[in-house]
Amino acid sequence: MSAPQQTRWTYAARGDETPRSKWRIGTWLLLALCFIAFYAIYFSPALLKHVLLAPGDGEIYYLPLFRLPITEFWNDLILSGYPVAFDIQAMTLYPLRWLSPTFNTLVISAYVVAALGMYGLCRKLTGSRLGALTGALVASGSGFMLGHLGHLTIIHAAAWMPWVLWAVLAARDASWRPVALGAAAVAMCVYGGHPQLTVISLLFSGSYALFLAAATAREFDWNVALRYLLRITVLFAAGLLVAAPALVGLLDSAGQSVRAAWSINDFASFSHDFLSLRLLWFPNLYGVYGPGPYGYYSGPFNLTELALYAGIGSWMLASLAVIAFHRKFAIWFWVGGVVMGLLLALGTATPLGELVYRLPVLGKFRAQARFGWILIVSLSVLAAYGVAAVMGGRLQARGRWGAWIVSLVGLSLVAASVMAALPGNVLAHAGGALSAPNVVIPLVLIAATALLCAFWLHRPGHGRFAMLLVLLVLDLASFGYYHDWKYSIAVADSVGPARYAPPPPALTRGDGRVLPFGANEWPAQTLRPNVNMHFGVPSAIGYGPLLSARYAQVTGTDPTGSFPRVPLDAPILDVLGVRWIAGDLANSDPQLLGGGCGVAVPKDSAAFVVPEGTQVDQVRVVSHMACSEALKDGTPVAMLDVIAADGAKLAALPVEVGRDTGEWAHDRIDLVGVIAHRRPQVADSFDAGGFQGHNYEGAWTVEPGFPARLKINIVPGGKAPLKVVQVQVRDARSGMWQSLASADASAVRPPALSPPLAWGGETAIRERHDYRSMAWVVCKTQQADLPTIAKILSASRSDTGFDPFETVLTEKRLILPNACQHGASADIVERRNGYWRIRTQTNGPGVLVVSSAYHHGWVAEMGGRSLSVIPADGILLGVPVGTGSHEIVLRFRPRNFTVALWVSGATLASLAVMLAWGFRRRREGIQTKQGQS
Repeated sequence: MSAPQQTRWTYAARGDETPRSKWRIGTWLLLALCFIAFYAIYFSPALLKHVLLAPGDGEIYYLPLFRLPITEFWNDLILSGYPVAFDIQAMTLYPLRWLSPTFNTLVISAYVVAALGMYGLCRKLTGSRLGALTGALVASGSGFMLGHLGHLTIIHAAAWMPWVLWAVLAARDASWRPVALGAAAVAMCVYGGHPQLTVISLLFSGSYALFLAAATAREFDWNVALRYLLRITVLFAAGLLVAAPALVGLLDSAGQSVRAAWSINDFASFSHDFLSLRLLWFPNLYGVYGPGPYGYYSGPFNLTELALYAGIGSWMLASLAVIAFHRKFAIWFWVGGVVMGLLLALGTATPLGELVYRLPVLGKFRAQARFGWILIVSLSVLAAYGVAAVMGGRLQARGRWGAWIVSLVGLSLVAASVMAALPGNVLAHAGGALSAPNVVIPLVLIAATALLCAFWLHRPGHGRFAMLLVLLVLDLASFGYYHDWKYSIAVADSVGPARYAPPPPALTRGDGRVLPFGANEWPAQTLRPNVNMHFGVPSAIGYGPLLSARYAQVTGTDPTGSFPRVPLDAPILDVLGVRWIAGDLANSDPQLLGGGCGVAVPKDSAAFVVPEGTQVDQVRVVSHMACSEALKDGTPVAMLDVIAADGAKLAALPVEVGRDTGEWAHDRIDLVGVIAHRRPQVADSFDAGGFQGHNYEGAWTVEPGFPARLKINIVPGGKAPLKVVQVQVRDARSGMWQSLASADASAVRPPALSPPLAWGGETAIRERHDYRSMAWVVCKTQQADLPTIAKILSASRSDTGFDPFETVLTEKRLILPNACQHGASADIVERRNGYWRIRTQTNGPGVLVVSSAYHHGWVAEMGGRSLSVIPADGILLGVPVGTGSHEIVLRFRPRNFTVALWVSGATLASLAVMLAWGFRRRREGIQTKQGQS
């Protein structure tokens, strides 16, 4: 028995399959244009001002990668060289990236893809155009999609889940066309670039396929179900083969990255707890990331990951679907999706999360709130079913009003839970909780949705439903329209955000890298990783989750772009080809001064060293106080002394409460209305467990001079401790700010650096005078394991006596018989991304060391003969060379990636044949029916 074209449990309104035609294709194109127009209007506040839709990670990670050439598989601009083709989040092989002329086009395309996929899935399931439109708007405009707008790969990988589900459903029709199209959707989901969302999407879609197979066997027989499972197996297998290049790169980089293993705490990070689930109905309860009507966010960390809002109307419509179709087998898969997505989003708050942590693949990801995408998609489908049930007359009046009452009672209970445990930011509202927009607007939306829904249920009609749908869109926008994309302003120009100052030309010549100390703490600016890629500035650090564990172990850097403070004569700087040092050279550790408030050993003063030759005209101190709520404005708590080299006091500056410093917990609930001083200028804020703690900035102008140190002395009798987080001075000649090291910190050997370069940025840039080259030949080898290599390279050269230009460190023993002596040379003839051509001259065997990150994909040739490439100094390219003059060519040419490209191409060709064959059979079938009629 063959599967029918229409089954009883899809609830389609039409009774037959309409043949595909130009009119139908035109309809889909028109629908796509409508969704494009909708989201263009939605994001118009940014688009009309030529603002990039790139908040957060969008600006510092995805935008720089978007501007890289898609034909280059190696990027020399971060991490001393980086296999960008193996970074799935770079989206190098993603077709929509190729087709997008601008970054904003690529962002908006994710919402259009999600909307079209949900429309097709819901239309296939319900047969209702209005229901499909509802599902499309709910899923694409949900808090998940808008909250993750800055995470380009998350929204693109998620956008293809509805397409895969649609193909899995359509494959029941005994046709191979959905198999070919579904395989393409699977590949696009992988190429979308986010492994976690890809795994979630494929697992959920695979579960749906098993559910449909069981339903098919239940309705027909197992032979039909097994043939369906065969088509599904081909669908997923072919899709993964098309995505083979991305998967090969992912497996390679993930296995070598610092994220190869997670602790259970890492796994559980960015998950919901039971209290934060109220965000599903009160999306702005804790505020938002911007100066909108809801105040700044002060809830669980962080809102971007916890945003799962799908609108009030979606829950009401879903309740209608459950009441209408509760006796039907198919509806319970989507109910299960809502429940399972909700439970998984709680992470380890339930035993289910601890079980997931122990699973082979899923346990390797953090941010369990991302399982909420399953909840969003399932809820959108149920909302479409609810619309179809009412508009199709499938629900009697008793059922309609019963579902309405149940959903209203449920929403009332949620509202009661909010009022019973209001968050601190709402309690601090001047007019009380019932005047706070965070609470009032959701309550108004609940009431308005309930009234409009009742109006529609009383007499179902298109006009009344249109009013409900408009309210649902406005409801979704009450969160998404005020999220960070609207306030993280980055005006675009031909290079990137226009506020970036162009770097000095010397940094972009490629001869030497820049090492920006403390760059991970900087706002987005020219030399922040990975913003440096906009300008072609090579950097020894980078921002990205797939940082090589080997590189991290030897250098000490981390995925945020933090680099440890090392002596500025450390061999690691030579190894990394660092020619330029940017940022603060000294590490100013926080100093806790004064007693009281639980301080065990009071410290009355702290001194900070001013680099010799710095002409100081301004001083800045970042600090905060504790247990200081009783101190009034203007109370002096410390004196800041500016001291010359001979001990003379050049200036004595009072540090006053309410102007220069203040209580760190100024916004805590129990201090609001009690604290006696105003809040000073905030330097930065931090999550303090339900509210924002603050560091404050005090600034003073002094007569330009050359002090040797600054000293902060606590005023005698003070009972509130002062934590000095950072002390900075401004050089009057260069205009650059630099942080000062405390006088009792370990001494840092004075570097041989040039004066700061003059440029338009805020960061001081200095050149290392002892920089030599990015390629050299060594004649001595020394065997050591990675921890020992890291220790040797990060220590002072004067302590260890190690010179990387004379000796190379290797993990395996390397013997050079009759090794070369001093005088070996290496000249870089040609260099570009993924390619080096170097001429060597030696009087004996040696090792060519190239300051580019080691990867097994590099191959070396000399006169057509292959040479071995080994890890040198733990992280660089090493090529053993013989006596005489040679020209060595190094290319990044990973063989497994090349094979994967061929596999992908062959599979695509097979799918094209399958698709053409399917269309031909369909056309022949239509012609046969027309001839018989």
